[in-house]
Amino acid sequence: MPPPLLPLLPQALALQRASLGEHKATADTLENISLVLEERLDRPDDALACCEEALAICERVLGRHRATAHKLYNKAVLLEGKLARAEDAAGCYRGALDIFRAVLGDHKNTAGTHEALAHCLEKKLRRPEEALPHYEAAAGMYEAVLGAHEVTGSTMYNLAMLLKNKLARPREAQTHFERALRCYRACLGDKHKNTADCLENLAILLEEAAPEEALARHEEALAVYAAVLGDDPLTASTLYNVALLLEELRRPREALARYRESLRISRLALGEGHVNTANTLRNIAILQEEECDEPAAAMASYEAALAIYERVLGEHTSTASTLYNMATVAKDRLGRAAEATELFGRAADMFEQVCGAEHTYTVDAREEQRAGEAELAAAAAAVAGAPAAVVEG
Repeated sequence: MPPPLLPLLPQALALQRASLGEHKATADTLENISLVLEERLDRPDDALACCEEALAICERVLGRHRATAHKLYNKAVLLEGKLARAEDAAGCYRGALDIFRAVLGDHKNTAGTHEALAHCLEKKLRRPEEALPHYEAAAGMYEAVLGAHEVTGSTMYNLAMLLKNKLARPREAQTHFERALRCYRACLGDKHKNTADCLENLAILLEEAAPEEALARHEEALAVYAAVLGDDPLTASTLYNVALLLEELRRPREALARYRESLRISRLALGEGHVNTANTLRNIAILQEEECDEPAAAMASYEAALAIYERVLGEHTSTASTLYNMATVAKDRLGRAAEATELFGRAADMFEQVCGAEHTYTVDAREEQRAGEAELAAAAAAVAGAPAAVVEG
């Protein structure tokens, strides 16, 4: 609404009150004033007062009417958003849903209210079990009313994410990701980010039971992300997931190539000092050490990862485990006993701080440190007790 028209709303309201009294048109003007107060003037409490007055007029004049339901819905949006009163918002969504069901039946407004209530219950109130039936109702209703529409696909996707991430029900999540994927392919095509998001989540769910199929899904998602997003964090994370799976499939050279490409993009998109960059460097180091017989290269990759972990995470299990891995390479592959002992000691100290003195990581690193110190002391004693070399003249 253009700013010059804003002052006219109170005048219109006064005229309507004088000529119409309690009327739907009066309620609509109050609602418009509420939107201006919320969105343009950032006065959510005043907006709520107008919203409630509009709702009260509709309830008295129209009763259980779709206009009343719309007013309840808009009140819920205001309560959930700027006023951060999620429990009250859920009550309003339920009231709007009850009217929409009675007046409209299976309708996109009914479905949209189911989904809004589900979102509020899941994201704001942390009650995923209560959210589930509303996501299911919304998805089924959108499918019946809209068919293969983007809104249908997004609701199915949200349902699948809830089942996967919050309720640990992967088989049901897979079913709904597949439904969402069919929807997105039909309405958005194969080369769309939403399509790739479904493919990537399906791949993650399939990794354990069907790794080859999971790899194909990952690769398909990767091709879309690369084409649509370019050098984006999503492209990098999908490359990382492909590399992890290739490791599981005992294809280390291919995995290393994917990690390196993921690293290149992470450095561009996230920066040299991001944890994702460090994670990729650490995985590259593990492959260089264990599969490619490149201990010096592995040590360099570990050192780069360690610098990031120390700067970003400080004392953390990722930092400590990288120190431990570096110590192992120094000891077993590079023959640098003194350096290895020092690194084992640093790892042990950090594990103790983070995990406790009795944790197996701490105990293991401390034992390696002490064994290294004993060997270094024995070697020093042997050198000190050796007879002086005889120089022939």
